[in-house]
Amino acid sequence: MAKIKDTYENLEICMSILQPQLENLSSLVWDGQKVVLFLFGDYDFLSKLYGLSGAQGMFPCLWCLVPKSHMRMAQKKEPPQRYLASIRRDFSHFQKYGKGDKKNLSRYHNCLHLPLVNIEPFQCAPPYLHILLGIVLKHRRMLEETTHKIDMQIAAALDTDFTEIAESVYSYGKNWTRAEQIKEKINFLQNCVILSSSDEERQNFEKDLSSAEQALTEVDFEPLSPRSGPVCSQLDTILDKHNITPQSYHSRSFIGNHCHKYITAKVYREFTSYIIRRAQERTCKQGILDMAFALRDTFNELNDAYRDIHNLISHSRPIDFDTIPTIQTCINKYMTFYRKNFKQNVTPKQHILEKHCIPWMKKYGFGMAFHSEQGGELIHTSVAKLERRAAAIRNKETHLKTILKSQHMQTSTQLLSSAPPIKKRKAK
Repeated sequence: MAKIKDTYENLEICMSILQPQLENLSSLVWDGQKVVLFLFGDYDFLSKLYGLSGAQGMFPCLWCLVPKSHMRMAQKKEPPQRYLASIRRDFSHFQKYGKGDKKNLSRYHNCLHLPLVNIEPFQCAPPYLHILLGIVLKHRRMLEETTHKIDMQIAAALDTDFTEIAESVYSYGKNWTRAEQIKEKINFLQNCVILSSSDEERQNFEKDLSSAEQALTEVDFEPLSPRSGPVCSQLDTILDKHNITPQSYHSRSFIGNHCHKYITAKVYREFTSYIIRRAQERTCKQGILDMAFALRDTFNELNDAYRDIHNLISHSRPIDFDTIPTIQTCINKYMTFYRKNFKQNVTPKQHILEKHCIPWMKKYGFGMAFHSEQGGELIHTSVAKLERRAAAIRNKETHLKTILKSQHMQTSTQLLSSAPPIKKRKAK
């Protein structure tokens, strides 16, 4: 274990230590069967291990050589696959003909370094957990962007059918919530002036009322920013209701368990119904309400299509091969709908879902949660708990050794098998 950032240079040092052990493992035979090594991890980590430049390159896929620009279209022919030999060859050409200049990297399939492992890409599990995180985040961002367009329409033109809040959005833009708070205070103080029981009390309320009216005149108009409008700004209340928390320092993405919650029909349909309800409260203008209803239909169908895929592949059970055609149909339905209704690019994670998850399940016979990084994340969670327990140890080396010793005590099969059974106390 090394408490370092996973840069290529650091991974190179670590893998130089681990590689002899991996080679020894791969040469073992157990019960007459040759041991086969698998690799899993998040996509950035895997890209560095195989010497690729990552998801932002022209050839971002770890398993095949499809250009990023071609992912936008459905592929009729299967693209060439990556192998360790092809990665090493492309890197050699990058050094020899591309002079190691990153400007030329796309000509050599984004092979920036030599691979650090001798495990073929087809033995590297597609990172379904991070596919899930990425797709759910993309769906939610697209929902917020479309909701923001509704907010912009509310703010764009004043109409007699618009509500009082819509007028505030029109007049104050991003600062509409502050203006509404001041208006509520003004209404309250006006009532207090009328109901005051003495001249002194009335004068105090009038003074406060004058200050509030002055504060309202000082509220300037600012253009609406994303998630600041009268509809989109309230979407997080639905997340709070279902105990789903966006991670502030990770692009407001969700953790895995929260993604599972979000992709249930009850939650994402509540989002779209809430958007319609809020829009109806803010305006009676039919054109804007039509946008809200169209949003509901589009995003419900998009999430329905992805939910069907998720329910079929996100498990660690043996795959029933009779379900493979159904899974393929669900993936095709989802990607066709996405390409038809959204002009955005297909992300590398969507491409991996479309092209590489089913071949993996066909080859190894299990759902995507069996070989993928969910197990690694569980190890990470257990180590993080041990790290918190050892927080009082100041010496870094002793701190790390304590964590490793505790983790070994918890996971070693020899130690667990030799431990005496826990005797249950007799009930009184």
